[in-house]
Amino acid sequence: MIYGGIISHEPNMIEKSLPIAVVAIEGECLKSFLMRSAYVYGVGTDRLLQHCLSGQGQGRNAPSYGSVDALTVSLDTDVIAKLSEALCIPTDDLLRLTLTTQYQSIGSRSTACTGAAKELETSEEIPNQQLRFGWCPLCLMEDRVEGGHHYLRPEWTLVFTTMCTAHERPLIGRCQTCYHFVASPEYALYRDQMALICPHCFTPLDGRLGYDFVANKDAHAWNTDETVHTVWNKITTYEKLFLKALSRRAGRSKAQRIVSEVGELLDLLLHAEKPNDFRPVDVFDSAYFPSPAKLGLATRHLMHPFHVCHLVERRKAIAILICILDDSSEEFGFEQGVQPMHRIRELMFRDTYNRFERHVLNIAKIALPI
Repeated sequence: MIYGGIISHEPNMIEKSLPIAVVAIEGECLKSFLMRSAYVYGVGTDRLLQHCLSGQGQGRNAPSYGSVDALTVSLDTDVIAKLSEALCIPTDDLLRLTLTTQYQSIGSRSTACTGAAKELETSEEIPNQQLRFGWCPLCLMEDRVEGGHHYLRPEWTLVFTTMCTAHERPLIGRCQTCYHFVASPEYALYRDQMALICPHCFTPLDGRLGYDFVANKDAHAWNTDETVHTVWNKITTYEKLFLKALSRRAGRSKAQRIVSEVGELLDLLLHAEKPNDFRPVDVFDSAYFPSPAKLGLATRHLMHPFHVCHLVERRKAIAILICILDDSSEEFGFEQGVQPMHRIRELMFRDTYNRFERHVLNIAKIALPI
């Protein structure tokens, strides 16, 4: 039951459907839609889910916040049907907001998460349920300029997306006002528009243009630097190819096989073999890819670290891989006169380096015209 726009917290006083239907925005992801809906009713996303899925359990068995992220990724038709009934929105409209519908061949390591832990008995690496979103301030600015609301794009949580494909500029994951990491933004009302805000300083995420770990003076220089834009364009071109492959039905197409090989290579670039604490990605320096080494302290010894790394690390790893595949290390601002493969070989055991080299050769073979 609704009291003054707030869902009652009495479990026995829950009506089946809510009186206000929030309209889904074209190109929005399910998590963003549920966050906006929860804001309209003045409750948290957890409470909204508990209300909509009340038949799924109460108390300890009630959906957690991680369930919102899980719903965004997976396709649970029973849950979607319950949400459709409660939120008064057609089921097909909700299904279109899930990642699985838009990117049909995504796997368990295709979405970026905030962390992972090893299972004690099997040592299997299990990612947590919280998605890691980056965002493009220009996209958010355009949302409000056109009179609409901020919304999260589904591709912003995919591991192969570190650039905005619309504006060809890096996505960011830190508030550019207080410089805190924003794991999960919140909504606030600005005039008659809902804006995504930093939960630490409550500033809209489009309030200030900038780049993660880049000083303001350098950020302004980047905006007019043709070399930087050439680098961004090249990375964006590759990421568009990866996204196109993920959007197709799961199969063994050439593009999907290349994406699989690329994922293995990126894991190896971000993995540190014990007792060595250095990763291959750490020995490459470029002003275009500022990535503090401390970012990788919690993930460097995972066998599959790529999908749980910060997006600036993922972007740098993709840039290094492009240098190897295209032989263009100088173009990306890395050390001149040094072959990337030689530097990588110094930090890997022989068997690991042989695997790395094999994946590079596999990509070359797959890419050859038949």
